Amino acid sequence: MEILLHFGAHKTATTHLQTVLLGSKPAIEKKGIHYWENQEFRENVMREVVVWHRHLTPVFLLKKLFSPGKYTNRTARSIIRRKIEPLQPRYEKLIISEENLLGPTGVLYQDREIYGSAIERLHHIKGLFQDLECSPCLAIRNPATFLPSIYSEALYLHPFRPFKDIYQGRRPEELSWVPLITAINKVFSTRPLTVWTFEDYQKDNRFVIDWLTNQSTDKTDLLQDKIHRQGFSARAIEIITANPPRGLFYKKQQEAIIQIKTRYPITNDSPKFAPFSPETVTKLTERYQKDLEEIDRISGVKRLKIST
Repeated sequence: MEILLHFGAHKTATTHLQTVLLGSKPAIEKKGIHYWENQEFRENVMREVVVWHRHLTPVFLLKKLFSPGKYTNRTARSIIRRKIEPLQPRYEKLIISEENLLGPTGVLYQDREIYGSAIERLHHIKGLFQDLECSPCLAIRNPATFLPSIYSEALYLHPFRPFKDIYQGRRPEELSWVPLITAINKVFSTRPLTVWTFEDYQKDNRFVIDWLTNQSTDKTDLLQDKIHRQGFSARAIEIITANPPRGLFYKKQQEAIIQIKTRYPITNDSPKFAPFSPETVTKLTERYQKDLEEIDRISGVKRLKIST
């Protein structure tokens, strides 16, 4: 059985993809494909994974203190085994998709590259699957839209930092997806890494769904009209920056952020948050195109593209 492991980079339509897979589960099951539902995987594997010290949360530390034997790598390996073993005789492919495999959104403040600290996680995840071979896949996105989008997502879950602080203040045009793709390709070297772009997925997600499910979703609702999600207005970010919501518990901060976002929606008078000048957008797009060209040349990596 092939295990297809989708490293769902944040803000690359990962949740949308998971929703489509969940909706098409009856159809793909008939074709010998099983989708390990994201919520089940997150609750039974990701929750059990001992994450690295720089990503530990107070809640996790309390659980570790009072339940020292529960949250271990051995537990996660056991859960994976118990899930996969009965599936192997019945299915040809298992699909796993999870946003936080590469790290939480907060890494954009800590790392100097896009998911720059993911290499530790990649080795850790490979170890959890032990001798089970995984075929990795990943969607990437133009940093001109990826950076504002992941920053907006991080506002809900992490103490406020201004946009200029992302990636330790590095110039955005210096950022590249190539180091992350090289790292995934190296750690999961026995299977090809498959890459597609968020931009292509936006245009027509059928080509990705067909590849994932061996073209077994002809009658599936691909939810094409629900790929776009409402972001923050420039005015909302301005208000948050001027008076950042703070609190001991992130839920209170999250509620305050949602209230501001709702009160100052995107309108003609208050456009979507777009921190880059037209010149910077051009530079970022040019760098992104160079990334795509370099990715096409990396041995062991194949890129899915919309059929023309």
